[in-house]
Amino acid sequence: MIFSGRPNKLSILVISCCLWVSAGAQSPAETLDFAHRQYEAGQFEQALRAYQRVLFFHDLASFPRAELYHQIARCHYAMEDYPEAVQYYELAFSAYTVDSLKREMIFLKSHALLKQRKFQFALLELLSLPKELPVHADLRRHFYLSTAYYGTDNFEQCRFHLQFLIRDSTDRQQLDRLIKKAEKTGRINPKVARTLSIIVPGMGQFYAGAVKEGFNSLLLTSSFLVLTLTTAATYTVFDALVAVFPWYLRYYQGGIKNAEDLARERSAIKKSKVFDSLMDLLLRPDRG
Repeated sequence: MIFSGRPNKLSILVISCCLWVSAGAQSPAETLDFAHRQYEAGQFEQALRAYQRVLFFHDLASFPRAELYHQIARCHYAMEDYPEAVQYYELAFSAYTVDSLKREMIFLKSHALLKQRKFQFALLELLSLPKELPVHADLRRHFYLSTAYYGTDNFEQCRFHLQFLIRDSTDRQQLDRLIKKAEKTGRINPKVARTLSIIVPGMGQFYAGAVKEGFNSLLLTSSFLVLTLTTAATYTVFDALVAVFPWYLRYYQGGIKNAEDLARERSAIKKSKVFDSLMDLLLRPDRG
């Protein structure tokens, strides 16, 4: 059969012809209008396919390529395919010639990078913006920069950029309190938790604030260590190494990994809560 196994030249030709006929069933303007309507209706996959048909099969003299890249990026973003969105925002940036549109692509690309938690890459994009911007765009830049710096644990720079968005003295005091809380949260280091648990089982969990888990790790590891030594003294070292020591090693190593994971998890949760508080402060309805 033509389509069994690896596609051959004939199957590729047939598929290409089918796509060409399908694309030619509508005029470029009709296809583009269909894509817009699908996007507005929330049918992003259908919209994406229609935009791609216009991009690949039609003469783009009357349909600027930059706008198609932009719309394709919007579809990918709406479908939460952020890596693809970033690529098409970059293509749109390169194709646009108007400064305000190029600036918008930088903002949108940065937003997609922040969604992926690629804070350093987002910073590179945002720092490439011109120093002089319209007021609204400048405030938007400060907002994005504060988010990116928060994600990299650079809380001082985060505070600096948030101050451009928060003018009220009382709100600024609350901002300072939240940033100090974030700084304390950022000090929970998974590597430190791991090291502490290597030295004394359970200490890493105590360091991360997980007291119950710390006691469990200390109790289990200590119990199997004592049982290993008792077995070696009562029977033989070989018996202890074969029958009990693997259990001690299992809980000892598991406790180390658990401490590291808990520290990372607790830090992320606390940072997220502080960030939510910052956003509540910044986006409060009475701020307009």
